[in-house]
Amino acid sequence: MKTDHRDEVVMRLKKKLHQVVHGAFGDNFDKFDRALQQMVAERCNFVPLKEAKVMAEFETWADELLEKLNK
Repeated sequence: MKTDHRDEVVMRLKKKLHQVVHGAFGDNFDKFDRALQQMVAERCNFVPLKEAKVMAEFETWADELLEKLNK
């Protein structure tokens, strides 16, 4: 089964955010903030997708990740 290109982008975002979060925890917040801004900038140049839809999926996943981290 061929993976939808949008799904591939979302999975890459999830993987990258996961790496950023794990690399930043225990470090200062500025490092996390800069890395997140860089990720978003790279993402904006990556594929012309509907930004609102992608951000909604991204925010949902980020909320789920935060819930797991706070347990």
